[in-house]
Amino acid sequence: MINKIDHLVIITPDPQQTAKEIEEAFGLVAPPIINFGIFASAMFTFGNVNIEVLKLGEQKDFKPYLYGIAFEPTKASWDLLKDLNQKNIEHTLPIKQTTEMISWTNTMLKGLLDNVIPSNYGMHTDNRFNRGLSKIFTKLMGSNFVLKALMKDVGESMIFFCEYDKRIKDYTDYSQKIFTAFNGGKYTLKGVENVVIEKTESNTTWEALGNPSNEKSAQFQFINSDKNRLNHIILTAEKTYDNKEIMIGDVRFVIR
Repeated sequence: MINKIDHLVIITPDPQQTAKEIEEAFGLVAPPIINFGIFASAMFTFGNVNIEVLKLGEQKDFKPYLYGIAFEPTKASWDLLKDLNQKNIEHTLPIKQTTEMISWTNTMLKGLLDNVIPSNYGMHTDNRFNRGLSKIFTKLMGSNFVLKALMKDVGESMIFFCEYDKRIKDYTDYSQKIFTAFNGGKYTLKGVENVVIEKTESNTTWEALGNPSNEKSAQFQFINSDKNRLNHIILTAEKTYDNKEIMIGDVRFVIR
């Protein structure tokens, strides 16, 4: 189901400051912050994985932390629903979000991380009724009033499949060229090797979802815990850095 980990999400009350800290820590070029009104976002490229700096909701009194994962699916979003249903993985309908510049389609997942962002989870299938329902939700998501109401509670985590339009793909391709031109920044980074995830023994949803199939994708690494949450990011570089740690707020990067 997962072709690759497309991007990781760092939630922050101040995307400008967090983007600047990442730029200085890694010697990478900070992309412009795009303000969508209800949220603001900037997308760094770390080789094989993008890392999004995201302001979501109105909370201000917290440190930036690792908030979510977006997967690139192996199938188109509506074709993916059958596989998710067979694996009993709760999900939403594919909902398209559009701004003046770009559009993308999200299918949110439940059962992987604790306190996931609230949404209309259910075992939805591909039929005429649900496609109509998806169009209604898509229209509602275009309203700032509705978005503001939904953003009052953004949960502690977010995990989803994401499909981009061509403009976003062109943007990420350009970012990749910049990353390569700067030789991976001051640590000559090659990319993200693992996303380390805390997982309880009773959580079997990750096993049902499976690993990314793309050999260039970052992979999951699980550690036993009494919680289900994202722990840290492991990076690889041209040189060996003996597990050097870099903190951006409460986000821990480890360079091997």
